[in-house]
Order: sequence, then C-alpha cells, then structure tokens
Amino acid sequence: MAEPRYGGAYVPIDLCTDPKPDVDRKCAPGCSAAWEKYQACATRIEEKGSGECSGYYMDYFKCVDKCTAKSLFSQLA
Repeated sequence: MAEPRYGGAYVPIDLCTDPKPDVDRKCAPGCSAAWEKYQACATRIEEKGSGECSGYYMDYFKCVDKCTAKSLFSQLA
C-alpha cells in the first residue's frame, strides 16, 4: 500500500499514533469516585425504568480529560 505524500516526501503511516487512549487508561483510576457515581445512577435507572445519567457521565469524562490534558499538552511543546 502506498503511503501518503507530503511535500514530496513519503511519511510512514506508523509514525503517527494517538497517545490519548493510553493516557486515558492511566488517568481513569484517579477518577473512580466519579465512575462509581455514574454506575450508581445507571443502576437506579435500570431499576426505575426511566431517567438519564448523562451529567454523571460527563463529570467522569471531565475528570479524565483534566488529568489527560497535563500529559498530552506537555508532549506538544
């Protein structure tokens, strides 16, 4: 398979990898309290049959993203 050309040079496809999934996995344990609140909400919704937990879900991802940003932005410099 041909590799994309940029400015006349071939750039290897495997050169670019997204570090965010790995950093997210490392940051997730630090946000376990937010995840537990989301899981508790999801359990309540299953029992009750109606409602939504998007606020708890977004709180969890905000926590992960706050941790992730420190690592990712330091790699950009």
